[in-house]
Amino acid sequence: MSPPQTFNKSYPFVYTQCQAIHARSIFPCQDTSAARIKFAAKLNIPRYISVVMAAKHLDRRHHVAGECHGACDDSPWCAEGRVVEEFVMEQPIPPYLFGIHFSSRFFTTFWDGLVLPLGPSASTL
Repeated sequence: MSPPQTFNKSYPFVYTQCQAIHARSIFPCQDTSAARIKFAAKLNIPRYISVVMAAKHLDRRHHVAGECHGACDDSPWCAEGRVVEEFVMEQPIPPYLFGIHFSSRFFTTFWDGLVLPLGPSASTL
């Protein structure tokens, strides 16, 4: 959703639900319930945005030059005001269970990567 469509009219909101065969629109995969995937993700986002994935949250940190490994130029990856969120899914899951959510809400991590919303706030990074 674009910022004017959201509650605070300031920040975008993105949520995915890949059922039944829509994971293929996000990443290349054999998008069937018989397939199983594991994945790791590094997401470079604006500092004021928070992201949650259907995966274990590893870290929210500052970017490192060269870590995009040529997928993009370092100048946008290392731009001021951006952070990197890292996630990993170590258990094989069907692609339709892949999920991701971006918004201006901030979250906290509990045991084993369980992530719960805290509500709108300012990020420490």
